[in-house]
Amino acid sequence: MSNLSNIERFIEMYDGTAIGQAVKNMLNNGTDLEHICEYAGIDFYNEDDN
Repeated sequence: MSNLSNIERFIEMYDGTAIGQAVKNMLNNGTDLEHICEYAGIDFYNEDDN
């Protein structure tokens, strides 16, 4: 699963919460996916993506 898919799933899971809104804002504002993953605790370097 791609990092973008993981981020979108994270946003859906935390919809209506401060962390969900923060990650959504980061994505909408063009923050690098690596930084979003770090902030949200998502493994950016997932071996399945290589």
